[in-house]
Amino acid sequence: MVDFMTKTIMKEHPDFKDVDLEPFTIGWNEPANHMIEMALESIPMVIDLEPILIVEQKGARRFITSDNPVVRYNSFYISKRYPRGFSYITRGLQLFLPISPHKCIMLYDRLAYDIPEAKKSVNLTES
Repeated sequence: MVDFMTKTIMKEHPDFKDVDLEPFTIGWNEPANHMIEMALESIPMVIDLEPILIVEQKGARRFITSDNPVVRYNSFYISKRYPRGFSYITRGLQLFLPISPHKCIMLYDRLAYDIPEAKKSVNLTES
């Protein structure tokens, strides 16, 4: 993907107009390091989110866990019917991080939502 995107951009640049880029492969030497760097740089965008632990008490409902379980949602944004997508810096962001079938960490924008149970830092739910 890096190879394709970089070559596509470079083909449009005047300095590379007459250069055949096909013999070259463009990529990351340490792709994991790049992802860690991006994650660290993103911390200021979500540091103001309030954490709460959601615990499912009973019933058949479970949180879905996987190797990439984070869900990004924004019910505040959707309820306003804004025409475009939302990002990490949009008012009302909610991040859900399931840590087990019965527990989930939710990070939310406390300026957009009033969650009375959040003062306890644990929200117990029943299905």
